[in-house]
Amino acid sequence: MINQPDAILVLGGGLTPDANPHPWVIARLQAAIEKSNTAAIICLSAYTPHKPPPLDRFGYPIPESLASASYLMKLGCPPRRILIESCSYDTIGNAFFARVQHLTPRGFRKLLVVTSDFHMPRTQDIFQTVFSLNEGAQKSAFELDFLATPNDGLDGKNLLHRLEKEQKALEAWIHRKNCMRWDNIGAFHQWLYQEHECYAVGMSPQRNSAPYRNSY
Repeated sequence: MINQPDAILVLGGGLTPDANPHPWVIARLQAAIEKSNTAAIICLSAYTPHKPPPLDRFGYPIPESLASASYLMKLGCPPRRILIESCSYDTIGNAFFARVQHLTPRGFRKLLVVTSDFHMPRTQDIFQTVFSLNEGAQKSAFELDFLATPNDGLDGKNLLHRLEKEQKALEAWIHRKNCMRWDNIGAFHQWLYQEHECYAVGMSPQRNSAPYRNSY
């Protein structure tokens, strides 16, 4: 494991109806605090595309990343060490927007990616792919490490359901990756905004009322 990462990336995992992180997300945030030292902690995720987000008392949506940042501050993390990424709606977006919004501009290269054990296989494959892509003639220079945290709050049927969804999503991602074979971040950007159902104009993601399918 990287001894002193430049930044720790904490993936979102949904919010409770009262807009707090779920127990499995809290486990991710607590691990990030333990490993952070002086590293920046970057909270990822806007909302899930599968259901409406919770609203604050003024009626505005609450991003998962902001709820995670608020929890970190309750744990004593200084706000100046926290960054939020509130553009992504899925794990693919987590990787892409973290890279272009924060990591490249700030020159962060040594990265620790934190997510739950049930979510780690897909996260690792996606992040390794996105962060290996070159920027034009400039080769990718990111060094990634991964930390899986306990599946707190999930057991029995709920955990099994999550694992089944993750396996289907991983298979869909690998199929897409093998078909596209992106060779740089520009090609990936083009695909994301022309073909991905969460980001391309004229397309829309599956909602809770529809069967789970084609999740990236």
